[in-house]
Amino acid sequence: MSLTERHKWCAGKILETFAPELESEILQLFIRQESNLSKFTSFFKGEGSGRLFIFYKPLEVEGEAWSEEEGPKSLSISDGNNGLMVHKCCYFVRNVAQGVALDMTKSGESDLLFGELGNSALGTIEAILSQSYRPMLDTYDNWGKVDEEQKSDFISEIGSFITNINEALTSFASGLELRAPDPKLYRVLEVKSHRTALPTEAVDHFEVLLNEWCNQIERYLDQKITILMMMLDLVVNLNFGVVKCKN
Repeated sequence: MSLTERHKWCAGKILETFAPELESEILQLFIRQESNLSKFTSFFKGEGSGRLFIFYKPLEVEGEAWSEEEGPKSLSISDGNNGLMVHKCCYFVRNVAQGVALDMTKSGESDLLFGELGNSALGTIEAILSQSYRPMLDTYDNWGKVDEEQKSDFISEIGSFITNINEALTSFASGLELRAPDPKLYRVLEVKSHRTALPTEAVDHFEVLLNEWCNQIERYLDQKITILMMMLDLVVNLNFGVVKCKN
């Protein structure tokens, strides 16, 4: 399968994102692989989630925990439902309804959007909204059939959402505060080295505490993922929403 103008345009954007670290020859091999080429083609046809993410990062070994140690990097592709983002990535988003095929002979059209997410995905999205979309919406004067009240409500919602993002960033930056074990039990641990020798109340305390930590960490991660997906959905659909308002 040969590369269409759409494939070539996407390849250029990927190289633009990761250059000079990523070499053109490696990119060409990646995008011409049958499995990757098919994913792009299906994406152009309107099949799937309507978005693609491209990562350039050290290989993930199945069954092993991710390590911060740098290693040889490789390109990978995801529809957003899998893949760990540990470095910056780029994404492509269809700006037309699902099922509507893109014209493969064209490139650089508004029906296909491109963007980058930095090492801090939340920070990147906040910057996109506050520094790009919000100023654009504040000065936009062609709202079509949208009346002043609807326009005001829409812009107000964007402002509130940006505020929520900033609060989330502050929360995530401060991290988790896990409750420390009872200080009295430290003295018990210093004397009793075997778990079976610990008092029952100490064992119960640590089991309850561990369960509390696990639940707190799980809620923290769920919140982070939920907010990230909400912000991403807002960003990738914002252009489409403005177009609908005009009609």
